[in-house]
Amino acid sequence: MTASAAGIGGATALAFAREGARVIATDRDPEA
Repeated sequence: MTASAAGIGGATALAFAREGARVIATDRDPEA
């Protein structure tokens, strides 16, 4: 997933992970 540090992307990544998916999350902001 891209843009997954916060907001909808972050919530989606967490939801998939909680359901057992293997998630790779990225973001352009190194501080995120």
